[in-house]
Amino acid sequence: GVGARFAEASALMGELLDEAAPQPGPPDFESYKSAVRLMFGAGEYRAWGRRLEPVAEELFAACGDLAGAELLDAGAGDGNVALAAARRGASVTAWDISPAQVERGRERTEAEGWDVEWEVADLEEPGYPPETFDLVVSAFGAVWAPRPRVALPALFGLLAPGGALVMATWSSLGFMGRVLDLSAEQMGVDPRIERPSRWGRYETLYRQLYGLDGGFECEERTLALRFESEESLWRAFAEPPGPLAPALARTPDS
Repeated sequence: GVGARFAEASALMGELLDEAAPQPGPPDFESYKSAVRLMFGAGEYRAWGRRLEPVAEELFAACGDLAGAELLDAGAGDGNVALAAARRGASVTAWDISPAQVERGRERTEAEGWDVEWEVADLEEPGYPPETFDLVVSAFGAVWAPRPRVALPALFGLLAPGGALVMATWSSLGFMGRVLDLSAEQMGVDPRIERPSRWGRYETLYRQLYGLDGGFECEERTLALRFESEESLWRAFAEPPGPLAPALARTPDS
């Protein structure tokens, strides 16, 4: 069941770090990725996906005309970016590390009549030839790659000359960034694994992107997350696939 799957994800993440100090040897990146697959595969995701839909519109405001463009949705979730791009005339490929998300996204785009190529893929190991896409776009998906210095060069390598990488990331100073940090701390995630919230720091992006491109722009935006009540807010965050659910699954009497 859902609870068992989250308990498994929690165990995988919790094993990455002794609560007092890092484990000897390199971080266990593959176990972290397995935990991410389980986390996003559990529960009913569409409610969260619906709250994030406005982000796709914001991203494409920076992309110009998409008609005929070859576009990759990296860390596609259940298809917000993929659908918005297809509606604008792009030829869309959508990747996600979670097979469950890929299936959800495929069902969603097919139901709306759009031709999107869906694949289970690891952003750190794309397996595609260089210069395949005009645009690589990600809305809170690529940030779950544990090694930005592996994932970002891989994504840049997929861009055709003149192409662009456009991303939405959570700010470490915003509400969601703090929630994700709290969850990671409670889970004991190895601090050598880049947290999703860190991708939203200008200094971190500069460090990660230095030498990959001639420059980058970073703009702050606000996304309003609305809930019917305090109870519905708590359920959204605490129940699968909410960001606090893996940590709460490891907490007695949670």
